Amino acid sequence: LRLLGSNVRTACTEPTDLGARSNMLLGSLYAGMAFANAPVAAVHALAYPIGSHFKVPHGLSNALMLPHVLRFNSSAVPELYDEILPIIFPDASPGQLAERLADLAKELDMPVTLG
Repeated sequence: LRLLGSNVRTACTEPTDLGARSNMLLGSLYAGMAFANAPVAAVHALAYPIGSHFKVPHGLSNALMLPHVLRFNSSAVPELYDEILPIIFPDASPGQLAERLADLAKELDMPVTLG
């Protein structure tokens, strides 16, 4: 998460920055390895049909679903989300993970709706 959180803006805004892109690639590899050993549950369960029905790339469909699933689950496990929050957003306050990820998507000019 540190590799991804600290490099995503640079990799998206300065695509020729090989250091940031390399860190994103390595972070993605680590995330994929972690997902292979853990259930990915609601985000992926909702993202798969969006991808197949609307022909949305897998990463984007997951990004579209992530803030909504985090909001839904946050009341059940706020301490877990607050544990990873400062890894991605060091300046964030507890309870802001979903909103900060949604804001990041907007900042990077990513689609935030299917429309």
